[in-house]
Amino acid sequence: MKTFTFTVEGQEIIDYLPGQFFMLTVFGVGEAPFAFSSIAGKKFQATIREAGTVTEALHKLSVGNKVGIRGPFGKPFPLEDLQKAGTILVVAGGIGLPPLRSLIQYIHANNFPKQVILYGARTPGDLIYKKQFEMWKKKLKTEMLVTVDRGDQKWKGNVGVVTTLFDKIKVPEKVKVVTIGPAIMMKFVIKKCLELGIQPEDIIVSLENRMTCGYGKCGNCGYGKYLVCKDGPVFSYEQIKDIKGIF
Repeated sequence: MKTFTFTVEGQEIIDYLPGQFFMLTVFGVGEAPFAFSSIAGKKFQATIREAGTVTEALHKLSVGNKVGIRGPFGKPFPLEDLQKAGTILVVAGGIGLPPLRSLIQYIHANNFPKQVILYGARTPGDLIYKKQFEMWKKKLKTEMLVTVDRGDQKWKGNVGVVTTLFDKIKVPEKVKVVTIGPAIMMKFVIKKCLELGIQPEDIIVSLENRMTCGYGKCGNCGYGKYLVCKDGPVFSYEQIKDIKGIF
C-alpha cells in the first residue's frame, strides 16, 4: 500500500470533491479507477494497494514518471446534507479509509458539524495513516476510535470488528453515516445502523465495483438500474436497498 502524489501538467488547481474518482493509465500497461484520498488543490493523492496488473506497474514507477489521468468522475458525497447534520459518523473498514480520508480532510477544512470516525482493520500492521490518527483526534469536534480484528502483543486498543465500536459511542439522533469498506463489513454496518434507528436515507455508501470507462458507456459497473461510475459511486442506502447482490 502506497500513497501517491500527482501533479497535473498545465493545470494550476485540480478540482474535485470527496467521493469522486479518477481513471489512471500506466502507459503500455492499462487503466484503472481510483478514489481521491486528499482534498482538491495543486496536487492530489491516492492511496493504492498493489493488487493487479495496473497497480503492480504503478508501484514500480519512480518519482517523476508520467501517468495518464482522466476525471474527475462520479457523484461526490452529499456535502450540503452532511453539513446540515448534527453529527457525521464516518465508518471505515480496511482499504475503505483512503476515499474517506478525502472527506475527513474536507470536513476539517470547512465549517462542518461534529464527526466521529470509526476505523477497523484486520491487524495493527494493516492500519493505514497511523501517523495522522492523533492529528485527527486533536481536531475540534472530532472523535476517533480504532479497532483490529486480531491484536498482537503491542496492541493496547480495541479488538473486534468495526461494528463493536458502536457500543463505545453515543449515537446522536440527527446523524448521517458514511461508510466504505469490504462488502461484508458495509452489510453489517448498515444492519447495525438500522437497528439503532438510523434511516436508510441517512446511510451513505460508496460502491467502487467493476468500473471500466468512468462515464457510463461500457455498462460493466451496472447494479440494477444504476451505473456505479455515472450514478455513483456514492449512494444512499435508500437508493440501493432493494437491489440484490450488492452486499
